[in-house]
Amino acid sequence: MLVGYGLERTHRRPGVPRTEDFAFWCYLFGLLAFWCGMTFMDSDSELGRVVYALINVGLVGIGVKMRRAVFVVFGVLGVHVYLGHLAYEVFKDSVLFPFALALLGLSVILVTVLAQKYMKRRFSEAA
Repeated sequence: MLVGYGLERTHRRPGVPRTEDFAFWCYLFGLLAFWCGMTFMDSDSELGRVVYALINVGLVGIGVKMRRAVFVVFGVLGVHVYLGHLAYEVFKDSVLFPFALALLGLSVILVTVLAQKYMKRRFSEAA
């Protein structure tokens, strides 16, 4: 991933459109190795799983900051793996968990819509 970051910084020139994206492949295979290794590492503690979820949320944040969809995709997959663990292992006998999960999904939709409005306004003011 560091090689991809270096490629992205050296090949990007201000005012020149990108024609070839060599950094994408470095990011893809670097994230594939990192994410799969982290996902298949079996953690017996719930704290380890929470750290796993936070790392994936961090991947989403990095993807948004760098404008790279590959980071967002792997981060969202990891968050869904963690939520699946919560649904099937931790809260398997809880009646309220589906409602909490639905509220979490609705909050993600709301934050996405608000972020899109903010970004549209920000880019229209900059242009």
